Amino acid sequence: MFGRHASAHVAWALVASALAGCLDAPEPVQPDALAMETLALACVVLPACERSLSGPGVNEFSVAVHPLDPDNAIVTANDYGAQENPALRAVNRLWGSWWFTKDGGLTWTKRTLPGMLPELSSSLSSYFFVGDLVVAFGPDGTAYVAGIAYSIVVVPGVAAIPVYRNALFLARSTDGGETFSEPALVDSYHTEAAFHDKPALAVDAEGRIFLVWNFMDQGQRGSPGDQGMRVAASEDGGSTWRTEWISRNDWGISASIAVGPDGAVNVAWRAYEPDAIRFSRSTDHGRTWSPTVEIHRMANLPLVLPNTSYRAFALPTLAARPDGMLLAIFPDAGEHGDSDVFLARSRDDGATWTLARLNADGTRTAQFLPTLAAAPDGRVVAAWLDRRDDPSDKTYHLYAAVSDDGATFREFRVTTAASREAGDGTLFIGDYLGAAIGGERVYFAWPDLREDGKSRLWAGALRLPELPR
Repeated sequence: MFGRHASAHVAWALVASALAGCLDAPEPVQPDALAMETLALACVVLPACERSLSGPGVNEFSVAVHPLDPDNAIVTANDYGAQENPALRAVNRLWGSWWFTKDGGLTWTKRTLPGMLPELSSSLSSYFFVGDLVVAFGPDGTAYVAGIAYSIVVVPGVAAIPVYRNALFLARSTDGGETFSEPALVDSYHTEAAFHDKPALAVDAEGRIFLVWNFMDQGQRGSPGDQGMRVAASEDGGSTWRTEWISRNDWGISASIAVGPDGAVNVAWRAYEPDAIRFSRSTDHGRTWSPTVEIHRMANLPLVLPNTSYRAFALPTLAARPDGMLLAIFPDAGEHGDSDVFLARSRDDGATWTLARLNADGTRTAQFLPTLAAAPDGRVVAAWLDRRDDPSDKTYHLYAAVSDDGATFREFRVTTAASREAGDGTLFIGDYLGAAIGGERVYFAWPDLREDGKSRLWAGALRLPELPR
């Protein structure tokens, strides 16, 4: 989801937040806390655990690790910083970039998707903005990157309005992220009435690709008012796709997808009317979907947290353990009304969920933008931005928690320096972080403001056996 050039969902979310204030809001959540131990700083002895990878203006990260080579990882991002090149600033484009490592995070190399300069021919050349990139590896080591592309009209002082052309695309890499193929369009619309947003991507054990996103149609194509969560599935490496509704006429954003050990495709998303985290699953490779289950009714956190100039959407991330346990992480108002991180768990294929607070700080400061990853051996790692170390509740660190069983977590701080208060013009640090586990390594990607209050991509790679115990 974009910040500077806000997509249609932002306006909808603002309306939803305003409406929420006029409705009877649920009481702040007060579940039992998970078993938690706060541990020592993790990064002081690990050479790859935090590195700056970009200039300012980079945000919204997705991370994936090669299933056969845990030293090979890919991070994707929205790249406003690509406009540092004068030729790129001239065309005023927001684009998507990726970074890859093949030495466990010691060094990273940056690449940018083709099509940013109009004279360079690409399937994306006719679009002005490309972003919301997500990355996933298939079982054979093929990497896939998906995202959205759209053209806009900017109304000075009002908004950036997507018009006429928007699309979902997919590209593939067979060399660990050194290169990606020409992006192929998965779905595209040529009307200002329809818009794709915030895709999620997963590949199952047999190489099937699943792309989930929230779709908005204001009536010029399809049934009037169509909106909801959609899925596209491919069984031939992305050459052909079939598309289905997961949840129709459901006002929601930001899907997260996890394939279970039985091959079931599980999806969670943030819904409005009412404001909740919802869930559905498919046991036939995305052809049909279960009735929607409400994981949690939200307590309506403000879109911009106190002492913050940037927005902090409350969005879910979903993960599946090899024993079938499903986990969903998201922020919500805690016992004192401040933003906390919550973990919901299901042991019955998502039919019922239990909820517990994950952060064990004991303060009234904000914990926000959480993410979650599960390893094939069952270990689970969560990460989030955390302001517990600043009594004024303004600056943040990256915190994480690791679990061997999905029930008992060990919490620790990752970063060695705090991100400063947001500098001038930093109204957007992104809506989500990235994390992934491969072998004995866990990779994180987060927006870091320590240098000058402007969002930069920082990434870290930790070896699980070396985490504090």
